[in-house]
Amino acid sequence: MAEVDLEESGEILKIENVGLRYGDVVALDDINLNIDAREFVALLGPSGCGKTSLLRSIAGFNSPQKGRIVLKGKDVVDLQPRQRNIGIVFQDYALFPHMTVRKNVGFGLECRRMSAGEIEARSMAALDKVRLAELADRRPKELSGGQQQRVALARAIAFEPSLLLLDEPLGALDKQLRSRMQFELKELQRSLGITAIFVTHDQDEAVAMADRIVVMRDGRVQQVATPSALFARPATAWVAEFIDAGNLLSGEVCADGNTWSVQLPGGFTPGAMAPTAVDRKRAKLLLPAHQLEVVATTEASPYRLASIRPNGMALDLLIACGELRLRAQLPVSRRDEFEVGASVRLAATPGGGLWLPDD
Repeated sequence: MAEVDLEESGEILKIENVGLRYGDVVALDDINLNIDAREFVALLGPSGCGKTSLLRSIAGFNSPQKGRIVLKGKDVVDLQPRQRNIGIVFQDYALFPHMTVRKNVGFGLECRRMSAGEIEARSMAALDKVRLAELADRRPKELSGGQQQRVALARAIAFEPSLLLLDEPLGALDKQLRSRMQFELKELQRSLGITAIFVTHDQDEAVAMADRIVVMRDGRVQQVATPSALFARPATAWVAEFIDAGNLLSGEVCADGNTWSVQLPGGFTPGAMAPTAVDRKRAKLLLPAHQLEVVATTEASPYRLASIRPNGMALDLLIACGELRLRAQLPVSRRDEFEVGASVRLAATPGGGLWLPDD
């Protein structure tokens, strides 16, 4: 099986002003997105945000009422799915139960009227790529969930597509297997040098697999960024809350020179550099958990430790003050300093917060 040319670079997919309606419902609202060759891109968002509608529009299963979808320099918006040279892995895998693994992988090749010899060669090469060649004569019911997922993947890459689309491909797997398959899928994508777009509502999955993440809401793109940039500088308060980037704080915002601070119950007033394009009346302060310093104290304090949870090498703390809840993350080595119910003092790392527009 020939691999995608690893020397191929630059933009492979360009989505321009794409709009899609289902009757009166706006599914996609003026979507613009560029994707480079060999990128692994996640479409991330809550249910109903438009991520699957966008994937299906790229595949050719939806027909946008406006805009262009340009694949390798050619507008494909009016082409049928089979004319786009795009591989697809569905969430339920869509395997034929009466066919062997070999026949399932070769089905798309038969539809393209390839010769029997080429179908056999490509099918076995694809199965070898996903390490299932020895199971070629089994039927889907004889495979585990992870193996079925790899059969669906082999079928999608057997005809050497220009683009690979995956619609929540790991959603049917249990947590342990899903975690392992994340790494396997990413490794395969890199080894093939293929461009891939996958839909997920799982932030951890997007971070683990994607080179860039497209965050969507109500049919619109909210932000496009690498995982690290997304968490470091979410574009809005909504994005920060959706990806769970940290404590999102609101209240009376006070300005002092080039610093804004927010007055919280109990007297804690964290702040950050004043932004240049955010309305102070519609601003929220993002304070990541690792930027909140917590110190146990025997003195009277309005803040108490509500819960303690070890999390690998970190220690997750929940601090309470009336209805207010704040999360902190410290090194697990500090576990012996704290007891649930004890009083604590709070401080914010200088420069650790970020003011965001509350859209």
